[in-house]
Amino acid sequence: MTNAQIEVLTSHRLFGLCASRFEDEQYWEEFVKRFNQSLMLSVCQAYRRFSGEAQPPDWVLSELLQEIYLKILKDKCSILRRFRGETELEAEVYLMHIATSVTIDSLRWQLSFKRYVETESLEDPSPLTELLVEPEMLLNPYTDELAERDLIKILRRTITGKNRERNILIFLLHFREGFTPLEIAQTNVFDLSPHTIAHLLDRMRERIRKVMFIEKPG
Repeated sequence: MTNAQIEVLTSHRLFGLCASRFEDEQYWEEFVKRFNQSLMLSVCQAYRRFSGEAQPPDWVLSELLQEIYLKILKDKCSILRRFRGETELEAEVYLMHIATSVTIDSLRWQLSFKRYVETESLEDPSPLTELLVEPEMLLNPYTDELAERDLIKILRRTITGKNRERNILIFLLHFREGFTPLEIAQTNVFDLSPHTIAHLLDRMRERIRKVMFIEKPG
């Protein structure tokens, strides 16, 4: 397959080729070209929310990205094989969610281990157990009970207009991955101000509330 043909593959098809032709570097080169930036953004965002620091050191970012790619490669790319989305938007969100999950799991484990070594004996591992099993509340109440594809279907029914796909991605970045309007604007992907993004999010939130019959908070 030529480079030109690879560049126009749908992400769903590219996932399949990466999984089925595991050792063919041309497909993985395209995968990295398409998605590495989004994976990095997800790592940085999750790191900021977990640690409170502005940016992860380069070596931390590199190690976390390595963990994400190892997760993707695990079990003959089972993660890629399980993808059932149909659009480029779904592929992007799917991978960003995986990157966020891997980052949080890794940082939680590091924090748990550090606290355990510093403060607890082997006979009393309760703080470690608590940190490992306590869920990280990353998901917004509007989205945490919905499967990803179901959520996107609802968003497609409720969000209209020529910028629908863009607005859905903004919604998911905010409510699913925790990006603030300022952080979304700083990605330089959408060419929108934080104020405009906040306004879009407010409008979309009201629409999704109506569809899901969620009462407005008092």
